[in-house]
Amino acid sequence: MGLAGLGALISMCIAALFGTRLNPKFWEDFRVKRRTPLGEVSLMQALRRDR
Repeated sequence: MGLAGLGALISMCIAALFGTRLNPKFWEDFRVKRRTPLGEVSLMQALRRDR
């Protein structure tokens, strides 16, 4: 099981290496672009309305 995890880690590193070589903005896709929560706010508003 440890070897499977190691193999997965190695394959993710290789995929990230290819991603950075082909797309210089590869790491920008992992950043959070919207700082406000989406579903949590509307859920809390709906729960407050039901009271």
